[in-house]
Amino acid sequence: SFPGVGSTFKLIIPSHQLPPTLKFKDQKPKVNEQQEQRNKMLHLHGMKILVVEDSIDNQVLIKSFLERAGVKVDIAQDGKIGIEKAMSGEHDMILMDVQMPEFDGYQATSHLRANGFNKPIIAITAHVMKGERQRCLDSGYDEYLSKPINWQKLTDVVAQYKHTKQNNHNHDKVF
Repeated sequence: SFPGVGSTFKLIIPSHQLPPTLKFKDQKPKVNEQQEQRNKMLHLHGMKILVVEDSIDNQVLIKSFLERAGVKVDIAQDGKIGIEKAMSGEHDMILMDVQMPEFDGYQATSHLRANGFNKPIIAITAHVMKGERQRCLDSGYDEYLSKPINWQKLTDVVAQYKHTKQNNHNHDKVF
C-alpha cells in the first residue's frame, strides 16, 4: 500500500461454512412475506400523513416511500410549522422527528396533546438509548421508530394506527 493510493481487499467465505439461519440483506423474502407487505402498503392507500422532519434527505425518503403506498404526504420542516399544519390540517397521523432545532419533537408533541390533538403521533428518532422509547411515550407520542428507518416496521406501525379514532387516543399503547 502507498500513501494516498489506498488498498483493495477481497474476502471469500465458502457458503457451506455459514450458519443456516444467517440471512443476507439482499436475500429476497419469501413470496408470502412479499405479498403480506404489499397488502399492508395497499391498506395505507388514501391516508394523509404529516411528516415533521428537519432533514431534507429524510423528508425525501419518507415521502417517496409513503407516496408509493398511496399516502398523501405533507411536510413540515420543524416543530412549530408541524404544530400549525397539524392543528389546521386533516391529517390521519403525524410522523415526527424528535430532535429538531428551536422547537423539538417532544415540545411539539406535548403542545399538540395539550391543545386537544388526539390523532396518532409516531416518533422517528436516531436516539436508541435505553429509556428513549418510554420518554417518547411519556411526552405524548403513540409509538417510537428508530433511524435508520426500517420500512417494514414503518408500514406495520402506520397500518396499525390507521384506524385509531380521534377520540380513542392512547399513548400508553405498547406492542
